[in-house]
Amino acid sequence: MKIWHPIQLDVALAFSVIFIFTSCNHSTDPVLFWPSNAIRNSSSEYVVNSTNQLEALRRANPNEDAEAAFKSGDFRFIADRPNLPRIQGIPYDHLVERARTNHGLKVISFSDTLLGNKEFLSLKATYEEQFNRRLYKLMDK
Repeated sequence: MKIWHPIQLDVALAFSVIFIFTSCNHSTDPVLFWPSNAIRNSSSEYVVNSTNQLEALRRANPNEDAEAAFKSGDFRFIADRPNLPRIQGIPYDHLVERARTNHGLKVISFSDTLLGNKEFLSLKATYEEQFNRRLYKLMDK
């Protein structure tokens, strides 16, 4: 029978904790979007994993995401909903109208479950406003 030294036990325990942590780590998926004119013809279209989408919004940095979108040529502002979309956080002026006409809008993807989740709705509204403000500033230069 082998007798473990206390340092060996600490190392073994540390590796076990790291393995468990990385095995249970949450998804690192980004926030998902739909085009604002998306039409859902069946329940399998535009499916959203509610848990992943909520976790993505918790981790998201809307300012960094707006800068990345701008750098990649994605000039779509985020609307609050697909039908009768409103763009929160910025004035609706010629810059926004031109971007909407030329590039369209996008909407944070959701599910029926998420629409009943107060945390999701709060995170979604905050993300939309901050993303739109940052993208507007970048486009207004």
